[in-house]
Amino acid sequence: MFVIFSLAALFGRLYVTVIMTFVFGLFQVFGGGYHARTPTKCLLTMIVGASIGNILIVLLGGQLAINIVITVIVSGIILFLTPVSNKRHPVGKRVKKRSKITIRIIVILIIISVSILSYLNKNMEVATISITLVLYLMSLIYAKKIQ
Repeated sequence: MFVIFSLAALFGRLYVTVIMTFVFGLFQVFGGGYHARTPTKCLLTMIVGASIGNILIVLLGGQLAINIVITVIVSGIILFLTPVSNKRHPVGKRVKKRSKITIRIIVILIIISVSILSYLNKNMEVATISITLVLYLMSLIYAKKIQ
């Protein structure tokens, strides 16, 4: 995390990177997703993901309607796919049920947050959340693929 936040600060993207990390982390903890085999691969994956995310946020920052649509569609897919279990992080029945409920609550809170941020014309924050959800969805899809 130190490397990611240092790079973000260096490029003036600390604010959105903090939001991205928080949202991604919430979903990753309760919904599962891709887990790299080594710390180096994890670091590289995080750097590439954060970089791509920041580029997309800049490109889509002014596109409020597109970001709202992305948030709603991707949230629905995330609800369908989570929680994901894989070889390195298996999910038992009890944890799976609890995680599914937690993810539903998080998705509802995300949609409410995006609605409030949209009303307040916080386009960059909405873009950050929508792009982070897309990155998380990619993590989920890859995790399901390698099961």
